Amino acid sequence: MDLRALDTIASHFPGVHLASASDNEELLAFLRATPMRAGGMVLGYRRDPDFFRLLRYQGDEAATFCGVNADGRLDGLGSVSFRAGTIEGHRVRVAYAGDLRVRSKKWALATWRPLLVELVSTLPERVLTAVLDGNSAAQRALVGPQRRPRGFRYAPISHYRIHYVAARLFATTGKGISVRRARAEDATRLLRFFAEDQRDRPFGFTEDELPRRLATWDRFGIDSFWVAEGAQRELLGMAAPWRPDAAKQMSVESLPAAAGVLRQAARLVRRGDAVPLPKAGEVLESSYLTHLTLARGLAPARRGEVFRALLGAAYDHEICGGRAHLLGFAEHELEPIPHATRGYLGFKEAATLYEILPEGRAAVPPGTRAPGFEMALV
Repeated sequence: MDLRALDTIASHFPGVHLASASDNEELLAFLRATPMRAGGMVLGYRRDPDFFRLLRYQGDEAATFCGVNADGRLDGLGSVSFRAGTIEGHRVRVAYAGDLRVRSKKWALATWRPLLVELVSTLPERVLTAVLDGNSAAQRALVGPQRRPRGFRYAPISHYRIHYVAARLFATTGKGISVRRARAEDATRLLRFFAEDQRDRPFGFTEDELPRRLATWDRFGIDSFWVAEGAQRELLGMAAPWRPDAAKQMSVESLPAAAGVLRQAARLVRRGDAVPLPKAGEVLESSYLTHLTLARGLAPARRGEVFRALLGAAYDHEICGGRAHLLGFAEHELEPIPHATRGYLGFKEAATLYEILPEGRAAVPPGTRAPGFEMALV
């Protein structure tokens, strides 16, 4: 991507510029001042000490648009990151739009909307974004029907559920499945398994994406993976629990009553060195099952068994090991995991992955498989 094209787009809107390292402290302060709402919780969202680190995790190029008002204060921001991907077997560039934060509705209407129209109309890349179904503000402003045309539209690609596991009541294991930590000699096998699985997914990750992440993500390596194997050592699935806390951190600002009940229930059943779920005002440590890949051709019941074997190993390491409060993963509507959280306490959120398009442009045809998407990077 020629980032000069993005600089040109920014120049068309008064008070808008592309962020640089000199904007880091102001961007961090702006995020701290604009908490997120999810599932009845109010979450503080931080990117200390480096706002741009998460964007480097997302792709090999990125840019952030900053909108400054007449008083010189930051009024809003939005980021776009770029990576390689595949559509119908062809290698393409894929963009992800995120970090949308606004201080005033006026800025969103007067600046962000027309900027987004120009962005998706100008970029050769396909632009994706994820929105919580329960985020009513985003649904009204960006996704839902409007009385007047916006100039862009959000085309749904995949509905998915975000599961967060907090405690285990009992374990359910399938026969003939063994789970172990990956070793250095597994690298070629796991890289091939992931690349082959992604090849025919809409917006799938290319064969060089996992090596890029191994070189870029903090505290992440081949030994981060857990491997599920069958009786003949055939590869049934893999996943890598990972905490992106070097790039983003959450704190609990307020909790609904149901979350308090979950916190007390989890306190009674958690084992090992598991730390209590945080109270309001405390940091929330979340780990995510990244690179979750299950072998093709598994019967639905077997698919659920393999997943729960991986989930159990990750739970023991992350939750019982005291490394995280919650363990999260995405379950796509196109590829359900039968009884994914059987035996666990937790909660879930509904979300949708969209393609953002200028009015009149056709969306990428929906596939039969879930798209290439990594929830931990949102």
